[in-house]
Amino acid sequence: PLSAQEVAQGYKLVKEKSAVVRFKVAGEDAYFLAWTTTPWTLPSNLMLAVGNDISYAVMEEDGQKYILAEALLGRYKQQLAKAERVGTFKGAELVGLGYEPMFPYFSHLKEKGAFKVLSGEFVSTEDGTGIVHNSPGHGVDDYFACLKEGITDICMPVDDDGKFYTGEEFGTGGPFSGMDTDEANPHIIEFLRERGTLVLEKKITHSYPHCWRCKHPVLFRATDQWFV
Repeated sequence: PLSAQEVAQGYKLVKEKSAVVRFKVAGEDAYFLAWTTTPWTLPSNLMLAVGNDISYAVMEEDGQKYILAEALLGRYKQQLAKAERVGTFKGAELVGLGYEPMFPYFSHLKEKGAFKVLSGEFVSTEDGTGIVHNSPGHGVDDYFACLKEGITDICMPVDDDGKFYTGEEFGTGGPFSGMDTDEANPHIIEFLRERGTLVLEKKITHSYPHCWRCKHPVLFRATDQWFV
Protein backbone atom coordinates (compact mmCIF):
# COMPACT_ATOMS: atom_id res chain seq x y z
CA PRO A 1 0.00 0.00 0.00
CA LEU A 2 1.01 3.60 -0.66
CA SER A 3 0.13 6.69 1.35
CA ALA A 4 -1.67 9.59 -0.30
CA GLN A 5 1.55 11.61 -0.07
CA GLU A 6 3.45 8.94 -1.99
CA VAL A 7 0.78 8.79 -4.69
CA ALA A 8 0.80 12.59 -5.02
CA GLN A 9 4.49 12.48 -5.97
CA GLY A 10 4.01 10.19 -8.93
CA TYR A 11 1.46 11.52 -11.44
CA LYS A 12 2.39 10.89 -15.08
CA LEU A 13 0.69 11.39 -18.43
CA VAL A 14 -0.51 8.09 -19.90
CA LYS A 15 -2.44 7.13 -23.02
CA GLU A 16 -5.29 4.72 -22.27
CA LYS A 17 -8.58 3.51 -23.67
CA SER A 18 -11.65 5.24 -22.30
CA ALA A 19 -15.19 4.05 -22.91
CA VAL A 20 -18.68 5.50 -23.02
CA VAL A 21 -21.26 2.83 -22.18
CA ARG A 22 -25.01 2.80 -21.82
CA PHE A 23 -26.86 1.67 -18.71
CA LYS A 24 -30.56 0.88 -19.18
CA VAL A 25 -32.96 2.86 -16.99
CA ALA A 26 -35.11 0.42 -15.00
CA GLY A 27 -38.53 -0.02 -16.60
CA GLU A 28 -37.87 2.50 -19.37
CA ASP A 29 -36.63 2.38 -22.96
CA ALA A 30 -33.96 4.89 -21.97
CA TYR A 31 -30.24 4.78 -21.21
CA PHE A 32 -27.76 6.70 -19.08
CA LEU A 33 -24.55 7.32 -21.02
CA ALA A 34 -21.64 6.95 -18.59
CA TRP A 35 -17.93 7.47 -19.10
CA THR A 36 -14.91 5.72 -17.61
CA THR A 37 -11.15 5.78 -18.15
CA THR A 38 -10.86 2.35 -16.48
CA PRO A 39 -13.12 -0.12 -18.34
CA TRP A 40 -11.73 -2.94 -16.19
CA THR A 41 -13.69 -1.51 -13.22
CA LEU A 42 -17.06 -1.86 -15.00
CA PRO A 43 -17.73 -5.46 -13.81
CA SER A 44 -17.84 -4.10 -10.23
CA ASN A 45 -20.12 -1.14 -11.01
CA LEU A 46 -22.69 -0.46 -8.27
CA MET A 47 -23.94 3.10 -8.85
CA LEU A 48 -23.93 5.99 -11.33
CA ALA A 49 -23.11 9.54 -10.23
CA VAL A 50 -24.51 12.84 -11.53
CA GLY A 51 -23.99 16.44 -10.52
CA ASN A 52 -27.01 17.96 -8.77
CA ASP A 53 -26.78 21.29 -10.61
CA ILE A 54 -25.73 19.95 -14.00
CA SER A 55 -28.34 20.09 -16.77
CA TYR A 56 -28.89 16.78 -18.55
CA ALA A 57 -30.39 16.46 -22.03
CA VAL A 58 -32.65 13.61 -23.12
CA MET A 59 -31.99 12.67 -26.74
CA GLU A 60 -34.32 10.29 -28.63
CA GLU A 61 -33.59 8.15 -31.67
CA ASP A 62 -35.83 5.35 -32.99
CA GLY A 63 -37.85 5.32 -29.79
CA GLN A 64 -34.81 5.00 -27.51
CA LYS A 65 -33.76 7.82 -25.20
CA TYR A 66 -30.23 8.70 -24.11
CA ILE A 67 -29.34 10.88 -21.12
CA LEU A 68 -26.11 12.88 -20.87
CA ALA A 69 -24.91 16.33 -19.80
CA GLU A 70 -26.25 19.15 -21.97
CA ALA A 71 -22.84 20.86 -22.02
CA LEU A 72 -21.22 17.79 -23.60
CA LEU A 73 -23.69 17.14 -26.43
CA GLY A 74 -21.28 18.59 -28.99
CA ARG A 75 -18.76 15.82 -28.34
CA TYR A 76 -21.20 13.12 -29.42
CA LYS A 77 -22.50 14.58 -32.67
CA GLN A 78 -21.56 11.44 -34.57
CA GLN A 79 -23.18 9.01 -32.10
CA LEU A 80 -26.33 11.14 -31.73
CA ALA A 81 -26.46 12.50 -35.29
CA LYS A 82 -30.07 11.34 -35.85
CA ALA A 83 -31.33 11.95 -32.32
CA GLU A 84 -33.73 14.72 -31.35
CA ARG A 85 -33.79 16.48 -28.02
CA VAL A 86 -36.98 15.66 -26.12
CA GLY A 87 -36.29 16.84 -22.59
CA THR A 88 -34.00 18.35 -19.96
CA PHE A 89 -33.47 17.46 -16.31
CA LYS A 90 -31.32 18.77 -13.50
CA GLY A 91 -29.09 16.13 -11.99
CA ALA A 92 -30.98 16.35 -8.71
CA GLU A 93 -34.11 15.13 -10.54
CA LEU A 94 -32.29 11.99 -11.71
CA VAL A 95 -31.00 11.00 -8.26
CA GLY A 96 -32.66 7.81 -7.02
CA LEU A 97 -33.57 6.41 -10.44
CA GLY A 98 -32.69 2.75 -10.86
CA TYR A 99 -30.92 1.06 -13.74
CA GLU A 100 -30.21 -2.49 -14.85
CA PRO A 101 -26.84 -4.03 -13.90
CA MET A 102 -24.54 -4.28 -16.90
CA PHE A 103 -22.74 -7.35 -15.56
CA PRO A 104 -24.42 -10.15 -13.58
CA TYR A 105 -21.69 -10.79 -11.02
CA PHE A 106 -22.98 -8.46 -8.28
CA SER A 107 -26.61 -8.06 -9.40
CA HIS A 108 -27.81 -9.57 -6.09
CA LEU A 109 -26.86 -6.27 -4.42
CA LYS A 110 -29.80 -4.62 -6.18
CA GLU A 111 -31.88 -5.82 -3.22
CA LYS A 112 -29.58 -3.84 -0.91
CA GLY A 113 -30.01 -0.53 -2.73
CA ALA A 114 -27.35 -0.73 -5.43
CA PHE A 115 -27.75 0.18 -9.12
CA LYS A 116 -29.24 3.63 -8.61
CA VAL A 117 -28.23 7.17 -9.50
CA LEU A 118 -26.55 9.15 -6.72
CA SER A 119 -25.27 12.69 -6.39
CA GLY A 120 -21.51 13.18 -6.62
CA GLU A 121 -19.67 16.43 -5.96
CA PHE A 122 -16.78 15.07 -8.05
CA VAL A 123 -18.88 14.96 -11.26
CA SER A 124 -18.04 17.67 -13.81
CA THR A 125 -18.67 18.53 -17.46
CA GLU A 126 -14.99 18.84 -18.36
CA ASP A 127 -14.80 15.34 -19.81
CA GLY A 128 -16.96 12.32 -20.57
CA THR A 129 -20.73 12.53 -20.42
CA GLY A 130 -21.44 14.18 -17.06
CA ILE A 131 -22.45 10.76 -15.69
CA VAL A 132 -19.73 8.79 -13.90
CA HIS A 133 -19.71 5.05 -13.32
CA ASN A 134 -19.10 4.22 -9.65
CA SER A 135 -17.11 1.22 -8.49
CA PRO A 136 -16.57 1.64 -4.72
CA GLY A 137 -13.96 -1.13 -4.63
CA HIS A 138 -11.68 0.82 -6.97
CA GLY A 139 -12.00 4.52 -6.17
CA VAL A 140 -11.93 6.74 -3.09
CA ASP A 141 -14.68 9.12 -4.30
CA ASP A 142 -16.79 6.14 -5.36
CA TYR A 143 -16.23 4.41 -2.02
CA PHE A 144 -17.42 7.29 0.13
CA ALA A 145 -20.30 8.20 -2.21
CA CYS A 146 -21.65 4.64 -1.97
CA LEU A 147 -21.17 4.47 1.81
CA LYS A 148 -23.22 7.65 2.10
CA GLU A 149 -26.03 5.84 0.26
CA GLY A 150 -25.82 2.87 2.64
CA ILE A 151 -23.98 0.58 0.21
CA THR A 152 -21.64 -1.29 2.57
CA ASP A 153 -21.06 -4.45 0.50
CA ILE A 154 -18.01 -3.33 -1.42
CA CYS A 155 -17.29 -5.34 -4.57
CA MET A 156 -13.58 -5.66 -5.24
CA PRO A 157 -12.91 -8.63 -7.55
CA VAL A 158 -9.16 -8.02 -8.04
CA ASP A 159 -6.56 -9.91 -5.99
CA ASP A 160 -3.17 -8.87 -4.57
CA ASP A 161 -1.49 -9.63 -7.91
CA GLY A 162 -3.83 -7.32 -9.81
CA LYS A 163 -5.76 -10.22 -11.33
CA PHE A 164 -9.50 -10.89 -11.31
CA TYR A 165 -10.42 -13.46 -8.70
CA THR A 166 -11.33 -16.91 -9.91
CA GLY A 167 -13.25 -17.87 -6.75
CA GLU A 168 -16.48 -16.64 -5.22
CA GLU A 169 -15.19 -15.38 -1.86
CA PHE A 170 -14.60 -11.79 -2.97
CA GLY A 171 -16.69 -11.82 -6.13
CA THR A 172 -15.75 -13.51 -9.36
CA GLY A 173 -14.43 -11.78 -12.43
CA GLY A 174 -16.58 -13.97 -14.64
CA PRO A 175 -14.99 -14.58 -18.07
CA PHE A 176 -12.13 -12.25 -17.02
CA SER A 177 -11.07 -14.45 -14.08
CA GLY A 178 -7.31 -14.87 -13.90
CA MET A 179 -6.58 -11.87 -16.17
CA ASP A 180 -4.73 -8.87 -14.82
CA THR A 181 -6.48 -5.52 -15.21
CA ASP A 182 -4.47 -4.42 -18.27
CA GLU A 183 -5.10 -7.74 -19.98
CA ALA A 184 -8.80 -7.63 -19.13
CA ASN A 185 -9.41 -4.11 -20.51
CA PRO A 186 -9.71 -5.02 -24.24
CA HIS A 187 -11.70 -8.17 -23.38
CA ILE A 188 -14.18 -6.13 -21.34
CA ILE A 189 -14.55 -3.58 -24.13
CA GLU A 190 -15.21 -6.41 -26.60
CA PHE A 191 -17.72 -7.93 -24.17
CA LEU A 192 -19.59 -4.61 -24.16
CA ARG A 193 -19.39 -4.26 -27.94
CA GLU A 194 -20.89 -7.72 -28.50
CA ARG A 195 -23.84 -6.86 -26.24
CA GLY A 196 -24.51 -3.47 -27.82
CA THR A 197 -23.73 -1.49 -24.66
CA LEU A 198 -20.51 0.15 -25.93
CA VAL A 199 -21.26 3.61 -27.36
CA LEU A 200 -17.72 4.90 -27.88
CA GLU A 201 -14.18 3.64 -27.41
CA LYS A 202 -11.47 6.29 -27.52
CA LYS A 203 -7.84 6.63 -26.53
CA ILE A 204 -7.14 9.60 -24.27
CA THR A 205 -4.08 11.11 -22.65
CA HIS A 206 -4.57 11.94 -18.99
CA SER A 207 -2.68 12.23 -15.72
CA TYR A 208 -2.59 9.04 -13.66
CA PRO A 209 -0.80 8.23 -10.36
CA HIS A 210 2.27 5.99 -10.44
CA CYS A 211 4.26 4.44 -7.61
CA TRP A 212 7.34 6.60 -7.00
CA ARG A 213 9.34 3.48 -6.10
CA CYS A 214 8.60 0.96 -8.87
CA LYS A 215 7.25 3.52 -11.41
CA HIS A 216 4.19 1.35 -12.20
CA PRO A 217 0.61 2.69 -12.36
CA VAL A 218 -1.22 2.59 -9.03
CA LEU A 219 -4.03 0.04 -8.74
CA PHE A 220 -6.81 1.27 -6.45
CA ARG A 221 -8.34 -1.54 -4.37
CA ALA A 222 -10.52 -1.45 -1.25
CA THR A 223 -8.77 -3.68 1.29
CA ASP A 224 -8.74 -4.24 5.03
CA GLN A 225 -5.99 -2.14 6.60
CA TRP A 226 -4.42 -1.90 10.04
CA PHE A 227 -2.55 1.11 11.38
CA VAL A 228 -0.04 1.04 14.25
